[in-house]
Amino acid sequence: MQDRKLFISLAAALAMTAGFTACSSDDDLQRHDAGGRTPITLTSSVATRAVSQNLQSTQIERGVQVGVYVTSGGQLIENGDNNALTANGQGGFTGETMFFPEQGTVSVYAYAPYNSSWTGSQGTERTFTVPADQSTDEGYLAADLMSGMPQGQNEFTADAPSIPLTFTHKLTKLNINFNTGDTGLDLKGATVSVLGVLPSTTFTVSTGAIGNAQGAPTDIKAATFAADATTFTASAIFVPQAVAAGTAFVRVSLADGTAFDADLADLTDFAGGTKYNYTMNFSGGGGEPIEGSLVLQSTVTDWDDGGDLESGEIAESKAVGIGDYMLSDGAFVSAAELTDEQKSSVVAVIFSKQVSEADAEAGYNAYAMGVERFGNKGWCINNVSIGSNIGNYAQAYADLDGLSKTQAILASSEYAALDDEQKGNCFVNYANYTNSHPLPEGASQWFTPSFGQMVQIFNNLGGASLTADMTLPGPENFSSPMYYTTDATVLDKINKYVTDLGQGEMFVKEGDGALLYLTVSEQSTTGSWAFSTREVTVSNVEETFAWGFGRNGGKANGGRSVAPCVAVTLPDAQ
Repeated sequence: MQDRKLFISLAAALAMTAGFTACSSDDDLQRHDAGGRTPITLTSSVATRAVSQNLQSTQIERGVQVGVYVTSGGQLIENGDNNALTANGQGGFTGETMFFPEQGTVSVYAYAPYNSSWTGSQGTERTFTVPADQSTDEGYLAADLMSGMPQGQNEFTADAPSIPLTFTHKLTKLNINFNTGDTGLDLKGATVSVLGVLPSTTFTVSTGAIGNAQGAPTDIKAATFAADATTFTASAIFVPQAVAAGTAFVRVSLADGTAFDADLADLTDFAGGTKYNYTMNFSGGGGEPIEGSLVLQSTVTDWDDGGDLESGEIAESKAVGIGDYMLSDGAFVSAAELTDEQKSSVVAVIFSKQVSEADAEAGYNAYAMGVERFGNKGWCINNVSIGSNIGNYAQAYADLDGLSKTQAILASSEYAALDDEQKGNCFVNYANYTNSHPLPEGASQWFTPSFGQMVQIFNNLGGASLTADMTLPGPENFSSPMYYTTDATVLDKINKYVTDLGQGEMFVKEGDGALLYLTVSEQSTTGSWAFSTREVTVSNVEETFAWGFGRNGGKANGGRSVAPCVAVTLPDAQ
């Protein structure tokens, strides 16, 4: 279809009240408020809704909320701090009234979709995550991150005739088409997904800048076709990132349960603000504004065209992923297909398909958790740092270097100076554990996880929803958890992966005293980041919690636990 551009104006004139306004009549354009202030309002040109692949390509859709910041002299004006304005789909917006200051200039920054937690943060990096289900308009629009600001200078006085805002798409769009040829393949009732993309990034409203892709690899549902569908196309939005050639990229799951995966033929570095076309080939304004009022005109620029992507070979999908198992002979088996006979051969459960740069360079593409807890261990090396210390939660969250840090501790002179008994009690010595839990060829050695890898276990196996910028309720000390909760559901979900095999709990929930799970993420020469389970207590709080985490893994203490991990290489499909 032909690409078009949409013009959205922030035109002057509101009702005299300072409440919610909808620019729906010429009378609105003839009034100031009772104090004589010049108001600011949003209106847009009218455009018809496009088909699904062009949704919000050239207009902000009805019901989508836009967050607007207006500053004067470096300070946010009244109602100018993340003001939520809602598109009505007929050329107008509703929201709290904003007014010019009596003197000085204003600067305007905007974004969509609106996030209430971004108040006061127009100049701060915030985390944005695309929804995993974009098969509805609501899900798709919630993924379409846009930045809106004037082009050129961004200082305007009350007598400016207009302030142009340009909204640009920040992420990557994938249009998916299908060529079933003469196969007779029936796509009615089918589900279409984009596989294994990193779902999150950082975004700064005042600059429009986004960061690198991050988070656990996620499958995005792009469409579910109706049982009587006659048109078969889909679209999904994801964070810009590089995807390797040969990666299983798009999956079609038919109504009868049969699934087909199509590879990405070439290495593709997906760019922001760009749309790509991917084909699976199955072979065999109202009146004039009053004088002195503020008019903001904004334009939504359409996606750049990244062209057509080459589809690799399509195969029936039997790929394994998070929650599936690795056997002692190196085979990978999905949880749904694991037999009772195979359960005794399971050595690990896959918990992440996002790995560190070093591990990726070594050929690994996933991490797995052992099926038995590594207990009664300690750091063994006191009052010394092996690596760089991590002082804040966001940095600890991003640390995926458990394997390399385990190796660094084992290679250190401090570890070499320990006697055999001390080494045997050290939390990175897996000699005895490996004897009873041998790993297949091609896997790494067992290692102690970093804090970020523990987060992956809790998020991906337990559904904890921990994020890098979440609010931490705990005290700022080194003896109590920074985060804690009374809900043990997350522990139950993780433990089920091993208890279903006949093993004991990985994360112990009941008994006397706290149970601390160490990581190799150091916070100082004397302590590390750790997770706590079983009767978690917090300073000056009487309640006992189910689990939590913090910087409370003392290096001088033994008798701690570890969730053993291993780096593995998953096949694209079996």
